[in-house]
Amino acid sequence: MFLSRHDAVSWCVWILDRLHKTLISLKVLTGLVAASDTLTAKYDGMIRPLVFLREDIFSVLPLNDANKLREDCGALLKWERVDLFKLLLRRLSYYANQKGINSVTELDTLFDKKEMRQRTKPSNYLLKRSMMRPRDMICLMNRTIEAMKDSVNDPFEETPVEYDNLTVEAIYTAEPGYSEWLKQELLDEWSVQHPRIKQLFDAIQNHASTQFTRGELEEQLKNLSIEVTQSELLKDLRFFIF
Repeated sequence: MFLSRHDAVSWCVWILDRLHKTLISLKVLTGLVAASDTLTAKYDGMIRPLVFLREDIFSVLPLNDANKLREDCGALLKWERVDLFKLLLRRLSYYANQKGINSVTELDTLFDKKEMRQRTKPSNYLLKRSMMRPRDMICLMNRTIEAMKDSVNDPFEETPVEYDNLTVEAIYTAEPGYSEWLKQELLDEWSVQHPRIKQLFDAIQNHASTQFTRGELEEQLKNLSIEVTQSELLKDLRFFIF
């Protein structure tokens, strides 16, 4: 089967993103990274295999020269604020033009208020809540729109509600559902590498605070009938810091 360069790269990324789901596959990825480094050196850079890995996956690979590879051969691909807004505006403008509506040039003009709580612009609030991840921001925006649709279709509302803009209050309404979605995303992503992650989330939720000490986390785990050693507890805390 013939594959173009674009197809080949896309295929590699798709495979690598799923290979980390088993511990055995970590050895496969480690061998792939090592082989790519060897081929680059062997052909004096004329052939340079590129391996695309998420940073959290690379950090758990048992590589002897992991730090050297990261510094000498690695590059962190991340979104910048300007680029992320361009992507979102382009997506919004595409669907707007399909409906015969003018392109969107600024995200904040879509909302009914220029500022939210603590005098934060809606665009900045969305960035912080999505941690500048495109997929998460789109999910939060979609849930905001769904919250407004639910308000319009509320069977107990006597006076029909009409909107000319997105409302900042709808963002707040959408946040609990978005939070649950994000929690499930993290559970799916880390359940293999950190099997106790659900229990840790339950412990933190029972603590009802985003700030906690080692002793408080240990106490909440014991309340869930989960016994952990001090080394395991330290590993859990390092996991949250990472």
